[in-house]
Amino acid sequence: MTYRGQHLRACTVDLSGSGLCVKIFDGAPLSAGDEVQVTLDERNVHAKVVWSTDDDARSSLLAGLKIVDAP
Repeated sequence: MTYRGQHLRACTVDLSGSGLCVKIFDGAPLSAGDEVQVTLDERNVHAKVVWSTDDDARSSLLAGLKIVDAP
């Protein structure tokens, strides 16, 4: 996953036809409206952050992403 040119270590928690939920381990401060690049099944897709919440106990962040451009 890439955010503002920075590679973030993340994993997919849930996936649907129009979006996904990811867990980000690098603690990037994502906010609603931010745009990210995500690799899904070896395809790069453009997504927009719909929501995010910190998991302070695990130093991670959960984020809901809406896919806005996929090849």
